[in-house]
Amino acid sequence: MEDPVVQTAEEVIPEVVKNATGRAAATTEGLAVAYASLFLMAIVPIFWGSFRSITYHKTSKEKGEQIETMSTKDVYMFPIMASSMLFGIYLVVKYLSAEHLNLVVASYFFIVGSLALTAILRPVVGLIPGSSLLLEENLYHLKFNKGSYVYLECKFDLLHVVSLILSAAFGVWYLVKKHWLANNVFGLAFSVNGIEMISLGSIKNGSILLSLLFFYDIFWVFGTEVMVEVAKNLDAPIKSCFSYGFS
Repeated sequence: MEDPVVQTAEEVIPEVVKNATGRAAATTEGLAVAYASLFLMAIVPIFWGSFRSITYHKTSKEKGEQIETMSTKDVYMFPIMASSMLFGIYLVVKYLSAEHLNLVVASYFFIVGSLALTAILRPVVGLIPGSSLLLEENLYHLKFNKGSYVYLECKFDLLHVVSLILSAAFGVWYLVKKHWLANNVFGLAFSVNGIEMISLGSIKNGSILLSLLFFYDIFWVFGTEVMVEVAKNLDAPIKSCFSYGFS
């Protein structure tokens, strides 16, 4: 027979949490999804992005394309630039309208997120039976230039087009619903593409960058309210979000 005290506590605690936070207490299923997702989202982008990075750099070298590598100066400037951007967003959120900022940010992440997700979906779409019919020997070439200066250059095939349409449809769902799953998928796509594209040049640069970002996080998260305020008020896939329930 269950202890009456334990039974009463199980009934009262969720109500206390709800009254204190203004929302229902997290369910066991919701917490399980959150913790499992946090673990996977910390590990998957690193391994996935690293393997994609090997292929990307190998292909670039074979094509004779120049790979931009971070110098030691770039490494030291990275936390400074990130801090400036973070503090600038904080000032806008704190003293101006967060609503207008979110509108601009949502539009930006819709475009950039769709492109990032396209890069992730392209190999997946290529595995679908019949997708080989969309493969062409010659790629489409989009180029914006003025004289010898190239502003933008992009090569793609029909599989990229199909992937972009699917990604844009996913982005519309994100804009309309702002579902936590869509938020996390976009965040995952950004992380994988970021790790894939970045080239540190040496273990020394990587070690310095990770050490600087370690103290960057400690200062902005625990030393000030900046990081927390931006995360709370900026509605964008810059953070992991999870449902309190299993929905």
